[in-house]
Amino acid sequence: MLSIELKQYLRLKQLSIEQPFIDYKQRIWLLKKLLFLVQTNEKRIINALNLDLNKHENEAYFSEIGLILRELKYTIKNLKKWIKPKKVKTPFLLFAGSSKIIQQAKGLCLIISPWNYPFYLTMMPLISAIAAGNRVMIKTSEISKNSTLLLIELLNNHLNKDIVYVIEPNIENITTLMQQRFDFVFFTGSEKVGTLVTQQVAKFHTPITLELGGKCPVIICDDVNLEHSASKIMAAKLINSGQTCIAPDYVVVPKGFADKFIDYCNQYVETHLSDLNEFPKMISPQHFRRVLNLIPKNINVEYFESVQKIYPKAFFSNWESQIMQDEIFGPLLPVIEYDDFGQVVKQISIKSQPLSTYIFTKNKQKIDYLSKYIKTGGIVINDLLVQLISHNLPFGGVGSSGNGRTHGYAGFLGFSNSISSYKRMNFSTKLSEHPYTNSKLKLIKKLIK
Repeated sequence: MLSIELKQYLRLKQLSIEQPFIDYKQRIWLLKKLLFLVQTNEKRIINALNLDLNKHENEAYFSEIGLILRELKYTIKNLKKWIKPKKVKTPFLLFAGSSKIIQQAKGLCLIISPWNYPFYLTMMPLISAIAAGNRVMIKTSEISKNSTLLLIELLNNHLNKDIVYVIEPNIENITTLMQQRFDFVFFTGSEKVGTLVTQQVAKFHTPITLELGGKCPVIICDDVNLEHSASKIMAAKLINSGQTCIAPDYVVVPKGFADKFIDYCNQYVETHLSDLNEFPKMISPQHFRRVLNLIPKNINVEYFESVQKIYPKAFFSNWESQIMQDEIFGPLLPVIEYDDFGQVVKQISIKSQPLSTYIFTKNKQKIDYLSKYIKTGGIVINDLLVQLISHNLPFGGVGSSGNGRTHGYAGFLGFSNSISSYKRMNFSTKLSEHPYTNSKLKLIKKLIK
């Protein structure tokens, strides 16, 4: 007997063949319905995030709900302009015609979202997928179970199941789903799981966007206010207890700066984290223990196993230490000293291709050098995490941190196929037709320059 999920896949696949795209009116209706659902279920979303991750109401709003609402409003406002065919220049050689680019829906898409920002990282690609006119199946995380149950209820019961459907995220359903042919896959999660998903869909030659993570570095230069920089970095590290794909993973500071910088970081935590109840927890006992095992033996870190919380701490480290080998995804902050700016940029590049790279400096030459010589998904100067706020900054990774771009117009393009269209007028030079002659060749050489 076919499972409900497989039946739903087969139905959506057939519908995507019969009706290759969702028309503009339907897209706008769905986006406005999503806006209504998020606005009217704000308290339920906050409660689910609190149960799963112990997110405070403030953090739940500014890191998930508020960003979703902003993206929805922006997309609704701009969608008519985005879907309009774009006229482009036609070369003189093709003067007897006109050219344009048409954005075509990819078809049936699969979105796989993680547990760390269960609403934001499900809704953002969904908004782009709907805007581009696709049908969508969604696999959320079984770990953030309260958020997943609410997403299933809201999306399956209040949208159109012939366009959007969320599956129950159990092993049987996931295994069955990954054996099907989708037109596009959007995956957010770890590099390890992303590799497995990529291998699975490769047999169908299915295009895939990967939003992964990695060790996002922060480079401190000697011309900045150290206390101010430390405050910004620790504020970013505290969000979701460091369980953020673009969280600062480690910091490199000029030689002789580490002790003072570490003191400033830990003082910030003591001053600003007076109530541990407001601090998010590690998502699971397994993740809690994994992060604990990264702590060097000579470093004392407070932790509270009953509530799966680790007290944030910055400490001195080196490139060879265990904590520097993989993404931390927790509230620990290793600090490494460097002698030479150029060398540390090379060392960072050897370590990984981060999703985001942060630098604190006033020196334009160092900013330009970093921009040229580091492979990264994005660079932020004198701040952290704010790149998510701008609709005009495409977001995504490179190499080990992922591929493809999302958010705003870039997200719409990511879920679209750009179709080239050339229309010729009723006119022909016959230059490329037989018989070939020297006079034709001379004219061709003049035209093709």
